[in-house]
Amino acid sequence: MRESDTPLRVTPGSALFDVVLAPGETAYRSARLENRGSRDVEVSVRAEVARISGHRPAAEKLTLAVADTKECGAQSFTTGDRQEPVVGGAPIPHRAVSPGTTADVCLAASLQINAADMPASTTTAHLRFDATELPDRLAITGVDLGTLILLAISAAATGVALHPTARRSASQRLEESL
Repeated sequence: MRESDTPLRVTPGSALFDVVLAPGETAYRSARLENRGSRDVEVSVRAEVARISGHRPAAEKLTLAVADTKECGAQSFTTGDRQEPVVGGAPIPHRAVSPGTTADVCLAASLQINAADMPASTTTAHLRFDATELPDRLAITGVDLGTLILLAISAAATGVALHPTARRSASQRLEESL
């Protein structure tokens, strides 16, 4: 699928991370998500490993995290933020982006190793941003719009029909008590 066919545009479009991480280091990069479609999109991000050369256990200690912020750095993340391993990690569900709007995100790639004598390793991974168009808000409930309108009209008609009856009953009770 060509980028022009998708509602999501990610800037920068390539080379978001091109870093060398020492054990225990984290690199931060900003990206902008733009929804060019006509519906809300739910965005997730994942790393797809293209190549590992060298020490595989070191590659398996690479993690990826995403934060919803324009300011990008260590302050953008808390200890409770979800981190996924780059090797074999699941997509990180991120956020919904409304049509015609943009969202700034901060991505963190970390090498979660404390040993300084770890053999060298190179991991090449591609970040993949997926956008799933969300259905119209009413469609989420499973009720179609026609049924919802019919129910609303029925409820309103029942309320109008009961209103005079309730008033008569109250006035009849008032007369009986006098």
